[in-house]
Amino acid sequence: MKAIDTGNDKVRKLCEVLQKDTLDPAKQEAAKIVEHAHHEAKRIIEEAKKHAEEILDEAKERIEKEKQVFETSVTLSAKQAVSSLQQDLEKVLLEKGFASLVEKGVSSALGTGKLLDALVAAVREAGMDSNLIAILPSHLNKDEVLSAVAAEAASSLKETRSEQSMRAGVKLKIEDQNLVLDFSGQVIKELLSTYVREDFRKRIFNT
Repeated sequence: MKAIDTGNDKVRKLCEVLQKDTLDPAKQEAAKIVEHAHHEAKRIIEEAKKHAEEILDEAKERIEKEKQVFETSVTLSAKQAVSSLQQDLEKVLLEKGFASLVEKGVSSALGTGKLLDALVAAVREAGMDSNLIAILPSHLNKDEVLSAVAAEAASSLKETRSEQSMRAGVKLKIEDQNLVLDFSGQVIKELLSTYVREDFRKRIFNT
């Protein structure tokens, strides 16, 4: 019995030594490895979250910048479109409509005669009524035009001529001054439109 017991004791002691010197350190090392792995996994996860947040923040910032650029572009395009529309509308309403209105007023013999009468009166008042030559649109009858001019003004006219290219209005040439007062339809339209354009914009576009 003693030999068997002695053998068992040796086996037991050997197992104890193996557990103490091998298994226990191995378990401790394994625990350390697992703990380190847990810490490392936690660190990696935290870094990944932080990196993901940074990417998300950068994406939000980029989206916000792109949104601002887009809104600015849309606003600018809208302003340009409105400005272009205003110019087109102004051209139609002011230039074409106003041109038609002016031409109607100074394309008839009566209207042209009254305009000529006013021009000659202004020149006479300035003391420059010598050698005056009236230049009229070729489609108008000179006698009909002059019938609307006062006798005093008509007496200051040395000559009356026609001009093919003039559609409306009148020109008055002061020959000894080598000066021509141009009140043709186109000039009158440009002159008047300069004065009414600002008021027109305020009334139509409120600008």
